Amino acid sequence: MSPIAESTARGQLLDGFSPEPAPDSETRIAVSEPRRTRDGSLVAQALERLRTDPSVSRGELAEGLGVSPSKLGKAFRAQMGIAFVDYRNQLRLERFMKLVFPGGGNVSQAAKSAGFGSYAQFHRVFRALVGKSPKEYLKQQAVPS
Repeated sequence: MSPIAESTARGQLLDGFSPEPAPDSETRIAVSEPRRTRDGSLVAQALERLRTDPSVSRGELAEGLGVSPSKLGKAFRAQMGIAFVDYRNQLRLERFMKLVFPGGGNVSQAAKSAGFGSYAQFHRVFRALVGKSPKEYLKQQAVPS
């Protein structure tokens, strides 16, 4: 089981992620800050590309950087302390939250715009990271406190 799935199974969410948006603030998932390593510039380039295009795959990114997907994955984990895929999913989910909150919107369209390949992929990642389905989460957010 992945560390994210384990922490979710224990009822914990990602650091900095609140399942309920605070009034007058952004819903946000904390994304790890990079550590310094020899492959720092490689990872810095990968981070920049991920932030501009969260739909990019590790293979596409590695090819663009002139390294193997394995080397990129190892360098990424060494510097960031999180797997490439987990980091990318956190970024995608953060983008989704920015698109949906505070005004709502089309969930499927927001998921695609955030970089998810399909609604099924989005739903699987959302449930793993948040601990409930998007429908349950959004319904909870719609109820005034």
